[in-house]
Amino acid sequence: MSVTEEELKLHELVAYFRVHTLADGELECLELLALGFANAEIKRRLKSSTRSVDSAISRVYAKLGIDSKIHDKRVYAARAYLQYVGQLPRPHLKKEETSYGLVL
Repeated sequence: MSVTEEELKLHELVAYFRVHTLADGELECLELLALGFANAEIKRRLKSSTRSVDSAISRVYAKLGIDSKIHDKRVYAARAYLQYVGQLPRPHLKKEETSYGLVL
């Protein structure tokens, strides 16, 4: 199933607004993920098990609303974090860009 450009923008916006819902450990995993570290390096830096890191990253995706339709979950999660900390511009949708009835 392919995702439209509009759906990708909506996912990005939702992820940005949900970053603040992450627990401290999840936010730490997201930060390392955004810096480009592989799961094995995240595990080493956090002194955690592979299972714990995989579980935390899965929870991050779920809380950010990044589902299986998104091809590169890591990229969308990283973008949400970088937008959250001000390193990328905040995502936005114009009324005419969405069929979801969002007015932002």
